[in-house]
Amino acid sequence: MLPPLLRLAATRPQLLADHAGAWVDLLQAECGPAVAILRRRWLLQAAACVSALIAVILGGVSLMMWAALFAQQPASTLTAAVLWGVPLVPLILAVCCALLARAGGAEAADGGPFGALGRQFQADLALLRQAAESPT
Repeated sequence: MLPPLLRLAATRPQLLADHAGAWVDLLQAECGPAVAILRRRWLLQAAACVSALIAVILGGVSLMMWAALFAQQPASTLTAAVLWGVPLVPLILAVCCALLARAGGAEAADGGPFGALGRQFQADLALLRQAAESPT
């Protein structure tokens, strides 16, 4: 496999330079969407963590208010709904953000974010094997 590549490097180095330039262009084209996917996922995970933390804090405050204000007398339905509904809003937001961060539909459909690089590498490897097997 190596002798045809060495022969090509010795006789026509410009072809290898052009091919390396095409690899760089392909890598740049593949990295843009991959970075955007990672950035979106990390932001959604951060939003889920912050929302869950806020839900826990508000839930603790609601529990303390429930215990302090309504230990002796029963609470009204509206008060109970407000005390338990307020922490549910950030909790629902946290669950939604976590589910959106886990969903990977678009990037998994085409072989991942670097699917074109893998296909090009396989094509180059097949070409090198064919060149190594062919008599010169």
